[in-house]
Amino acid sequence: MTQAHRRKKQPDVLRPQLLHSAAQLALESGLRAVTLDAVAARAGVSKGGLQHHFRNKQALLDALFDDAVETFNTDVAAAIASDTQAEGRAARAYMRATLQEERNEDAASYLHLLLALMLTDADTRDRWAPRIAEIARPDPLPAAEAARLMICRLAADGLWLADLLGSQSMEPGLRAEVLRQLDQMTRRQPQ
Repeated sequence: MTQAHRRKKQPDVLRPQLLHSAAQLALESGLRAVTLDAVAARAGVSKGGLQHHFRNKQALLDALFDDAVETFNTDVAAAIASDTQAEGRAARAYMRATLQEERNEDAASYLHLLLALMLTDADTRDRWAPRIAEIARPDPLPAAEAARLMICRLAADGLWLADLLGSQSMEPGLRAEVLRQLDQMTRRQPQ
């Protein structure tokens, strides 16, 4: 009898394990490496056990992306709820959710995977671009104010991408000052 047959059924534990295994395979070896057989083997479950949760590869990838977007939206909502200043609140929440250093490792992996796939796979880009656009939509303000807040979001995206690629070796004091100035820009009253 295999380990999978002897294991107590714990779907709430197994589903995240399957998602993590799929994300790690994709990050290490590319999307082609993510097969149901490979994910099941990496997670230590039978292919049937995996298919109980995800009927096919697309369902597995969709679940990865859903989790990434849901985690990001939850982080944004929490940041909005904790911010007492209305002006620029959504932009600050976006920046905090994008740049938080204590992000769950799996959520960060899923976001990295989503970005990589959106850059390299047109089908993934077409499928997920509307959800990403909704997250990053401009504030409904006059153009000058909306632009100032969008600049802050785009700067946060740039910092996140630089962190992901390891292309920016900014010393901590400078990074903290960049973040402080971006935060200040979200609070600046229109002139």
